[in-house]
Amino acid sequence: DIKKAIIPSYIKHINPFAFNYCEKLQRVNFSPDSRIQTIENNAFSLSSITSITIPSQVTRIGICAFCYCYQLSDVEIPNNSKLQLIDEIAFSETSITKIKIPSSVIQIWNEAFKFCRQLKKIEFAANSRIQKINEETFRETSIENITIPSQVTEIGENSFHYCSDLVKVEFAAGSKLQLIDEDAFSYSSITSITIPSKVTCIGEHSFSCCYKLQRIEFESDSKLQTIESRAFFNSPFESITIPSNVKELKEEWCQNTTKLTNVRVSPI
Repeated sequence: DIKKAIIPSYIKHINPFAFNYCEKLQRVNFSPDSRIQTIENNAFSLSSITSITIPSQVTRIGICAFCYCYQLSDVEIPNNSKLQLIDEIAFSETSITKIKIPSSVIQIWNEAFKFCRQLKKIEFAANSRIQKINEETFRETSIENITIPSQVTEIGENSFHYCSDLVKVEFAAGSKLQLIDEDAFSYSSITSITIPSKVTCIGEHSFSCCYKLQRIEFESDSKLQTIESRAFFNSPFESITIPSNVKELKEEWCQNTTKLTNVRVSPI
């Protein structure tokens, strides 16, 4: 029947399932000089907390730490945070509306924000160290636009699948992105996309059923080699210029692109 938890400064770890299924728990307060280092697996899952401020000394948020906290709408991570890892389904199926990822974070694991259907804004620190956006990380959220940090080399399967409010995707200057994997942006509402020069593969269905996708461009000196099957299936763009380094257009790469009338290959 706990409604409020006050975590004293000497506590360093919140153990697995510590407050799991505390359905009446609405508030969790940490001491201003909190020494919490980890919030372990399922620590607050299925509780009724409405907001949380992650102490600056926390380095890891465990698997499902806040998952199914359906009332959780506000998550604050301070700029001086030492957080490095947000683990699988950590915030899945919560009601958070925005999240700012500090530069200290190196990994956000699979499905961390999956089915956060109120989540409209994701902001990465300018000097973000994130190297991969893992599978289904932001699947079926309400993100409207996003800038992918320059250190990201891979956008994993279904990362932004069914983000039906997602209109704008940009890549930070100097992008190191190499792979856009299967269904990465399928069923989103993006209107245009400029593929960074270091991308070598556009995966199956990665932009399929993007019904508002009007323009596809590639940065100069594109290293793209492969466009996989149905990569642009059922999208309405009218023209595309294939970079000169492309070696393989897999079968049905542009299936059902009924408005596509102009395919050009860049000169070598």
